[in-house]
Amino acid sequence: MTGSLRALVAFINSTFQALDAASILRFRQSQHRTDPVESSLIALRSARFHGSLTSASYTRLKRLAGAGVVDRFHYCSVPRFLTAFFVNIGNELQNRLMTEYAGYFDASGRPDDKPFVVVAGFIATEKQWLEFEQPWREALRTYNLGQAFHMTDFQSQKRDDKGKVLDRLTDIIIAHTTANLSCSVEMAAYKKYNDIYALEERVGTPYAIAARGAAMTINRWKAECFVPEDKLLLFVEEGTKHHGDMEEAFQRDSLPIPQKVPKNHPSVQPADLLAWEVHQYVRHFDNRRSMLKLVRHGSQFPDKYGEYRGKDILRMCQAAEVPLRASLAPGAVQVFHSSPNRPRKRTIR
Repeated sequence: MTGSLRALVAFINSTFQALDAASILRFRQSQHRTDPVESSLIALRSARFHGSLTSASYTRLKRLAGAGVVDRFHYCSVPRFLTAFFVNIGNELQNRLMTEYAGYFDASGRPDDKPFVVVAGFIATEKQWLEFEQPWREALRTYNLGQAFHMTDFQSQKRDDKGKVLDRLTDIIIAHTTANLSCSVEMAAYKKYNDIYALEERVGTPYAIAARGAAMTINRWKAECFVPEDKLLLFVEEGTKHHGDMEEAFQRDSLPIPQKVPKNHPSVQPADLLAWEVHQYVRHFDNRRSMLKLVRHGSQFPDKYGEYRGKDILRMCQAAEVPLRASLAPGAVQVFHSSPNRPRKRTIR
């Protein structure tokens, strides 16, 4: 290898090592639609836009690679050795992107006395979650928020710096997570159709439905954006009402059952904040600043804010062929096929 070619290889390699998270994500999204060369160039353009690739480096790469190759893909203008190098870099980037993700979720609203039950949370890489903990704990100490942030308790406090605190917390969340999503169930509609259909016994409680909706959204995103070796672990805050019912519904639908984590686990606390914000929005259509900041983050999720209202719950009952309560024989027992020895009982009226 000549000295100039060796210098070119070293330069391009250092360029890719410096790619920012947004550009890595652009590569991930493009690699399913195009070849490694163009995917690599898409990542470079994104890196220039986000500032992790300097103007000088961008100009030098453009000059070395051939006129126009970085601005728009012209395969024939790339020298043969550079084309091969881009293919290899694309493969290396793909290997770098075989990532372990974790999603942390929490619920807001109780089926007994609240108008909605919401499940919401954030997904991030293992590295992002590890880097999240220190600034989050520091913010809790700075604003005297205790060791575990709870949005309901925070909102009940009389303090003049709520906006400042939420700005800081949401900035930390946005900087250290990849995406967020939520799913809500309207309790008035749920109770209406639970009176008509054996909804709770055949489909599940509102918490199970909301968690299942969130999990299905994640699966759609995984199918589009994950490479085969990527891993995702799901966690939920322990102590949520009807958690056992959620586990049964996930087992029935062959979904991975989330692991429980305590409230003082830092990574689940942003989910508490988001679930509260989503609950406020679906209840009052309250466009709070903190809510708007969070919903504009991680927009790559399709239908990431799911809702089950009247027509949605009716459609669910019809699709699942849930029997009418009036058609059930007295004393009839309902079970999930995955747990035939566990009778299902109605608890929500």
